Amino acid sequence: MVIRIEFLVVVTALLFLLMSILDMFRRRSRHNLLKCILLVLDSISDSTLIYTIGLMQSVPSINRNLFPVWALILVNLRSSVCFISAYGIPDQQNRRFTEIARVMALIGVAFLNSTFNNRFKHPIWALWAMQVVRCGYLLTVYRFATRSYLHGWSSPLLTAYMGTPDGIAANGDTATMQGYKYLVSGDQKQTVQVKPPEYKFTLFVPECRKRMLITLDKVWQPRNQQNASNGPENEAATDSSADIRTPQMKDMCLSFALYRLLRCRFDDLSLPSDSVVNTRRLISEMIGKNSTDLAAQISNYSERTFRIVRAELAFLNDYFYTRYPVLFWRGFPIYAVCHPLLTIAFTIWLGRDLYKIYKPKQGEIVHVVHGANVDIIITWGFMGIIVFKELWKMITYLLSDWTKVMLLCEYTADSFKHTPRWLCKGFLWLLCTRRSKIVQHWHNKVNQYEFLQSFNYKPSKWNTLYYGTLGLVPRRRDGEIPGKSIELPEDVKSAILRSLYSLNLEQDRFEPNFPSLFSKFDLPACSHIILLWHIATSLCEIQLSQRYNACLTNSELQHAVKAGKNSQPYIVKEERLESALRANYIVASCISRYCAYLLVSEPDLLPDTYLSSAEIFESTVAEASDVLKGSDNLQSIYRKLMHLGDDANGENMKRRYSNVILKKSAQTAKSLIAIDRMTRWKILAEVWAGMLVHIAPSENAAAHKKCLSTGGEFITQIWAILSHCNIQKSNLWPRLKSPEDNEAEEQEASAGGNQAAVGHGGEMFAQGVPTRNDEAGPSGTKPNGQFAWQDDQEIKEAIAVSPREQDETSIISATMGGNNETEDVD
Repeated sequence: MVIRIEFLVVVTALLFLLMSILDMFRRRSRHNLLKCILLVLDSISDSTLIYTIGLMQSVPSINRNLFPVWALILVNLRSSVCFISAYGIPDQQNRRFTEIARVMALIGVAFLNSTFNNRFKHPIWALWAMQVVRCGYLLTVYRFATRSYLHGWSSPLLTAYMGTPDGIAANGDTATMQGYKYLVSGDQKQTVQVKPPEYKFTLFVPECRKRMLITLDKVWQPRNQQNASNGPENEAATDSSADIRTPQMKDMCLSFALYRLLRCRFDDLSLPSDSVVNTRRLISEMIGKNSTDLAAQISNYSERTFRIVRAELAFLNDYFYTRYPVLFWRGFPIYAVCHPLLTIAFTIWLGRDLYKIYKPKQGEIVHVVHGANVDIIITWGFMGIIVFKELWKMITYLLSDWTKVMLLCEYTADSFKHTPRWLCKGFLWLLCTRRSKIVQHWHNKVNQYEFLQSFNYKPSKWNTLYYGTLGLVPRRRDGEIPGKSIELPEDVKSAILRSLYSLNLEQDRFEPNFPSLFSKFDLPACSHIILLWHIATSLCEIQLSQRYNACLTNSELQHAVKAGKNSQPYIVKEERLESALRANYIVASCISRYCAYLLVSEPDLLPDTYLSSAEIFESTVAEASDVLKGSDNLQSIYRKLMHLGDDANGENMKRRYSNVILKKSAQTAKSLIAIDRMTRWKILAEVWAGMLVHIAPSENAAAHKKCLSTGGEFITQIWAILSHCNIQKSNLWPRLKSPEDNEAEEQEASAGGNQAAVGHGGEMFAQGVPTRNDEAGPSGTKPNGQFAWQDDQEIKEAIAVSPREQDETSIISATMGGNNETEDVD
C-alpha cells in the first residue's frame, strides 16, 4: 500500500508539473492540441488528488510520517497550476466550483495532519493556513471583481460615460491627447450613481478623489502641468518633478483604455456614435493618416500600431482566460507579492525541520539507496519545485502589463510625490520596460496553408486518432493539413498599414477600393475569391521559381509538407531575390497562405458562413483531385493548370464542375504572368494586403474570443483596429439579402435608384462592375457576361507607368484584362 501511495504521489506531482509547464506556453502556442491536453489533465487532476489523499488515510499511522507533507505539496502544486490561467471574470460558476474543490482537498490534508503527531506539524499548519487564505482571498476578490467598474461592470459604465462631453472628446487633440478623457483606471474608486428617468450610470467624482481618476489626457500631460493641476501647493514644479514616463509606457495606458472600449463589443453594448467619431480620429493618428511622409516612417507607425493592439488584446485575453483582473480589481495587489514570499519562507522552514528533526521510526517502511533516504530526497525535490513556482508566480505578476498600468496610474495620480525621483525612475524602469519574454503578448506567428501542395492529402491516420479520442482531437478533411507557422514578417505589417491608410475609416462599411478586382468572374462568396487568388498566386510563385532554379520536378517538397518537416516557408528562397522584389514576394505569399489557412481552419473569422466555406473548400479539393490526378510534383501541376486556363479547355470543366475555381485561377495567373515580375508581385502584394483588411471586419466577436484562448490570430489585430472605428462589414463581399433588403431595393428601384445587380444569391460588387446586360465597356465585359481581353498595346501602356504613380485600381484593372504571351515553364 505504501509503495502504491508513493507511486501515486510522484505521478500526480509530475502531472501537475507538466500542466504548469504547458500552461506557461498556452498563450504563445499555435496548436489546439495543447489546449486539448490541458483540458484532459485538468479533468482528471482533482479526482486523482482526492483519491491519493483518501488512500493515505487507510495506511497505519506508523508509516504516515511524510504523508501530511506530501499531501500538502500536492495541494499546493494543484493550486499553482491554474493560478495564472484557466478562468477569467465571466466564468463565475466554474471559478467557485474549482475553489470549493481546493477547499475539500485542504480539509483532507487538515484531517491527515491532525490524526498524526509529529515534531514538524507547525510548518505544515502554517503552509496549510496559507492555502486556506489563498482560497478565501480568491473567492472574496472574485466577488468584488465581478462588481467592479474597472472589470465586471466596466462596459455598462463606459457606454454611459462615452455619451458625456468628457467621453465624446469633441475637441480632442490626437497628438497630445488633450481633451481625450477616456477612462484608464481609478473609476473603481469613485462613486457611480444610477439616476431616473433614464437610469444610466453616472460617474460622480468628488474633488478629493479627482486626482485618482486617470484618463488618457492625464497620462500624456507633462509632469509640471500635472502637478499644477493637482493642487496649488504643486504649482512651483521644479526640474526634479520632470516626467520620467516614456512614450512606450504611455502607449500601455492607451492599450488599456482601448481594451476597455473593445470589451463593450463582447458585452453586446454599443458606444455612442459621437464618441466613435473621435475614436476614429485617434485610430487614424495611430496608423499615420495624419503623417505627411508615411513612406519614410511606415516601419515606425506599423511597429507602434501593432504593439498597442497586441497589448490591448493581451488585456482582453487576460480578462477572459486568466485571474489577472481578479487580483487587480482595485489596483496593484500587495497579496501577489506577500503570499508567495510567505509560502517560500514556510516551505524553507519545513525543509529545515525535515533535515534536522525527521528520523524514521522503528518498523516504518523507508527506501534507502546507498545510505540516502529516497523519500526525503523526493520530498525536498518537490519542495524545491514549490519554491520555484512561487518565485515564478511573483515575477510574472510584477512584470505583467497589469502591474505596469497600475504603477503608471499611481505615478500619474502623484501617489509617489514623497518618493525620491531616482527611486521612482528606477522602479518604473525595472517593472515597466519590456525586456523579457516571460509576459510576451503574442507568439508573433501566422499559420500557412498551400493548396497546391496539400490538396491530395488523405487524413486517414489522423482521423483514427479522432475516433480513438472520441472527438477530443479535431477531425480533418481531405486536403486539410496545417502548414508550418512562420514568424510574421515586418513587411506584412507595413503592407497592412498602407492598406488601412488608403481606406476611408469614417464610414461604418468599407467600400471596395479596387472594384475591378473581381469583375472578371461572377463569384458569389468570399471563400471563392480567396481560393481563386491563392491558387493564382501559387502559380505565379512556381513560375518565379524557375528563374531562380528551384527544384520542382520531384515530389520531395510535397512529402515534406505532408510530414510537417518543411523548414523553408516559400518555394523560392528569400535571399535569392532582389530587395525590391523580395518584400512584395514575402507579403503576397505570406498573406495568401494565411488567408487560405483561415479558410480551411478558422472559417468563422471570414465573412462567409462556416457551411459555405466548408462546401467551397471540399468541392475545390474534389475538383483538384480529379483534374490533377497523377501530378505528383509542382512542375506537372503547373503545366496542367496553365493548359487548363485556355478557353478551349475550360468548356469541359464547366460541364463537369459547378465550382471551376481551378480554371479561373489559371486564367488569372496567365494574366499576371503576362507582365514583368516586379509589377506582378507588387500587384499581388497590394491585392492580398487589401483583401485581408477587407476580410477582417466582422460582427462575430465570439470567434475572435475563441481564438484568443490559443494565442490569437493576426486578423484579430486588424479586426480590433476596425472595431474601434465601428467598421463591421465590407461591401467588397457579396451578402445574402433579407426580405426587408429586397423590399427596400424594389422601392428604391421604382424611384429611379441605381442598384447593383444580384446574382447567385449574392450582391454584385460596387461601383464600376457591369451587369450581364451591359454593353462591353472599358472594364472589358461583353454583353453575355464573358470577360473581354484587352489588347496588348493597352497593357503595355499601363505597365509603362511606374506602379508608384498609378492608383491600385488602374493597375489591377489593366493587368486583369491582359492576354500577352505568358512565360512558359519548362
